Amino acid sequence: MFSNLIILLLVNISSGARILSFANIPSVSHQKVFQALNKQLSLGGHEDLQTILDKAKDGVVYFSLGTNVRFDHVQGDIKKTILQALGELPYTVLCKWESEDFPGKPNNVVLRKWFPQQSILAHPNVKVFVTQGGLQSSEEAISNGIPLVVIPFLGDQPMNARILTTRGMAETIFPKDLDKDILRDTILKVAKDDKYRLKAQQLREIFLDQPQSGVDKIVWWCEYVIRHKGAEHLRSPAADIPLYEYFMLDVIAVILVALYVIYKVISLFLRTLIGLLRGKKSVKEKKN
Repeated sequence: MFSNLIILLLVNISSGARILSFANIPSVSHQKVFQALNKQLSLGGHEDLQTILDKAKDGVVYFSLGTNVRFDHVQGDIKKTILQALGELPYTVLCKWESEDFPGKPNNVVLRKWFPQQSILAHPNVKVFVTQGGLQSSEEAISNGIPLVVIPFLGDQPMNARILTTRGMAETIFPKDLDKDILRDTILKVAKDDKYRLKAQQLREIFLDQPQSGVDKIVWWCEYVIRHKGAEHLRSPAADIPLYEYFMLDVIAVILVALYVIYKVISLFLRTLIGLLRGKKSVKEKKN
């Protein structure tokens, strides 16, 4: 019913998703993929954060598990383990936390309920991004060339973590393996080994090598549809197929008929074979 209303479908699956290998699929002609629009690079209005980042000459670790994984839903021991590991790092740590205070908070850790993530990742002093591995966070890390330590919890996060690790810009720690020493050592490994940053920067070059920005592409295609009065030529014929074809009822019917015919042929064969065997048996009994 709604297919008649769709002239152009703009899909937010950018080259970051293509780098993560699950957008390399064919699409119909009225479906256009565009690059992400979330490009907030200025720290305007966050002068305190700008000062913290600028003064962190030894480097900054940014820690955020996104919006789907909340620390108030995480077991208390894991919270303590994470903060202890972050406190032993020789870096300033910006940590997204539902509370801006926590008993025993290390001095090098800054807790906030929210951070301008893109702006932080764009700062040159950021060494590592510790993330849950969601698509948006992974894409923002790629777009800024920041290596990752991924702690995947749910959904597509384990798959993203595996791909990012295979790509060479990340290390993965699964929650069941999380302890203070592993988290601390993994962050230090990614921060100190240049191969992770070099790989992240290579992927960044691929990500940003686009003929148009996401905004420009959306504007161009919207104007294209207007110029061509709805661009009906982009409409896929598949949008008008009848319901019996959409649900493959014709195919199912053919399969069911074929199975019925096979059943009848086998039944007839077995009955004939049994009849022949019984006939031979009765002839032998008469002779005896």
